Amino acid sequence: MIGAAGVWVVLGVLVWLALLVAAIVLLAKGARGRPKVARVAVEGRVVQRWQLGGNAHTIEFDYPLPDGTWRRARGRLPMIFKPYADGQPITVYVDPRNPDDVVVDPEKNGNSRMMFVGVVLLFIAVTIGGLGFAALAIVSQLPR
Repeated sequence: MIGAAGVWVVLGVLVWLALLVAAIVLLAKGARGRPKVARVAVEGRVVQRWQLGGNAHTIEFDYPLPDGTWRRARGRLPMIFKPYADGQPITVYVDPRNPDDVVVDPEKNGNSRMMFVGVVLLFIAVTIGGLGFAALAIVSQLPR
């Protein structure tokens, strides 16, 4: 039978394993990103642009569909791209089979938010694991 301390150790290890597995899954899914599709370049118009911190601009833009109607979408551009002004033309890339799937940077395939959360969880798991195993080593050296 394990004592109260043993129960806490088991729970700590389970939490640590859950964080580690979640971090690995998020990193793998984020790196894989969305499937590559053949996209068509169309000229859209910037409706609004803003930066909420970080290293990317978020832009809202309108883009034409093959039937002549227009749709509105949002996208993110790294800061290395020139800042766009409202009403300025912008090239966007549309999946012809799914006109709602539009991107402003066709080379960006990964999911950076998912990968960021995965890195944070990995950091937390490594920190908790290191502290937990260090505490176990110290406790095991204490006289009984």
